[in-house]
Amino acid sequence: MVAISIFSLFLWVVKNILKIDSQGWFNNFSAIYQLITLVLIIVAILAAAPVHSSSEFVWFSFHNSTNMPNVGYVSLLGMLTCLYGLSGYESSSQMSEETFNASVVAPKGMVNGVLAAIVTGMFFMVGLLYAMGGDIEGTVNGVTDQSIMNIFGLAFSDGKGTINVAGAVSMSVLLLVNIFLGGFSHMTVTTRICYAMAREKALPGSKYYDKVHPKVQVPVNAIIVIFFLDSLLCLLPLGSSTAFDAINSISTIGYQISYAIPIVLRITMARH
Repeated sequence: MVAISIFSLFLWVVKNILKIDSQGWFNNFSAIYQLITLVLIIVAILAAAPVHSSSEFVWFSFHNSTNMPNVGYVSLLGMLTCLYGLSGYESSSQMSEETFNASVVAPKGMVNGVLAAIVTGMFFMVGLLYAMGGDIEGTVNGVTDQSIMNIFGLAFSDGKGTINVAGAVSMSVLLLVNIFLGGFSHMTVTTRICYAMAREKALPGSKYYDKVHPKVQVPVNAIIVIFFLDSLLCLLPLGSSTAFDAINSISTIGYQISYAIPIVLRITMARH
């Protein structure tokens, strides 16, 4: 899995080193693919599921298997998945220097990104909850260690434990390709942040990756630095998967805090 992760990073790097005007068609394809496959997956699992969860289960039930008595804290932990879906909504601002009419396009991109994430995320989560048939045990402790994959297995089953492997795997592949395509954009945005900070001499060794390659017009050195750092993070599960999961959770929470700081400053101190 670590090797696959690093290989995926390498492919994202190769795409991002291409000339910026050669990447537009790919980004458009990725966006269309992600939207179409989202609808296809939800429609397919709802149609295939032998039994659906009740509306009471989906909208009103609360399940706590953490053995923690603090309901509020457990609820916050459960929100991490939803918050992760909103991570990176400011991406348009990181790419604003490479767009026309950035002062208008970038804010619109941020607002539209949040709205799109809310609508598609809600649609996806509700679809999964109905398709799981109220089977929490089968979702959490199913044939794989990924709850979403287990829900695909529950949906493509006969209700007696026999899974239609082809159907479940097909949905998993569509989702994995979806995530893989999203990784290209994440790499683009992260490297632009690295380049911007290096340009302001805010990072160690900034002079080595604060430049744009004259031929392809992208910060190639910054892309290589991010690839190296991401690869190091991918090696963490070899030592401790718990540490890797903790870093993911902390970064998700850190994202939201970093988003909140400028918003609070803008509506308080900046108005004076």
